Amino acid sequence: MAKIKDTYENLEICMSILQPQLENLSSLVWDGQKVVLFLFGDFDFLSKLYGLSGTQGMFPCLWCLAPKSHMRMAQKKEPPQRYLASIRRDFSCFQKYGKGNKKNVSRYHNCLHLPLVNTEPSECAPPYLHILLGIVLKHHRMLEESTHKIDMQIASALDTDFTEIAESVYSYGKNWTRAEQIKEKINFLQSCAILSSSDEERQNFEKDLSSAEQALEEVDFEPLGLVQSAHN
Repeated sequence: MAKIKDTYENLEICMSILQPQLENLSSLVWDGQKVVLFLFGDFDFLSKLYGLSGTQGMFPCLWCLAPKSHMRMAQKKEPPQRYLASIRRDFSCFQKYGKGNKKNVSRYHNCLHLPLVNTEPSECAPPYLHILLGIVLKHHRMLEESTHKIDMQIASALDTDFTEIAESVYSYGKNWTRAEQIKEKINFLQSCAILSSSDEERQNFEKDLSSAEQALEEVDFEPLGLVQSAHN
C-alpha cells in the first residue's frame, strides 16, 4: 500500500492495474445472475475517477448535469443524467474547443479528464456522509419549524406584542433566505450568458436572468417589528 495523494495522475496509474480486475468481476455470473459492480468512496475520490473537476465546479454532480445553483432550489424539470459516453464527449469537446484550459471547463460540464473506469455513474453509490448530512439537515429544519410553532403558541398566550415581533423576525428571515438563493441564481445565469457558445444559448440565459431579477424584486422585506420596538 502506497501513501500517496489521490490525484488524477496517481489514480490513473492505480486504475491501469485494477481495471482488468474490475472487468473480470463485472463479467462474473452467480446463480444464473450477472454480477453488477458498484463503486463507492468519498465524493472527491469519485469525481476524480470520473474525470470531473470537483465540488467547486459549476456542474459538480456525478450523476446529473444540474448546475450547482439549482441544487438548493426545487426545479420543475429533472436535469439530464451523466453517462460515461457523455463525459467522454464533453471531455473531447473541452480538449478540442476549450483548448484544455481549466478556465473553460465549466462550459463542458466540468469534464476535466477522461473517466478512469468503465462503470456507469448510475452504478456508483452516493457517499454515505452526504446522505446522512441531508437527512440530519432535513430533520433539523423540521425540528426548527415545530419548535417555532410551540414558541409562538407560548408567546401568544403570554404577550400579543411579542408574538407580532417574533412573526416579523421569522418572516424577514425567510425572505432574506429566498433573496440570497435568487441572487446566487442570478450570478450563475450571468456567468452562463457570458460563457455561452451561441446567440441562442445566450438569449435563453438572458431570458432566465430577467425572470430571476424580477423574482428578486418581488421578494418582500417587511420592517422588523423588533427594530421598531427598540427605537420606540
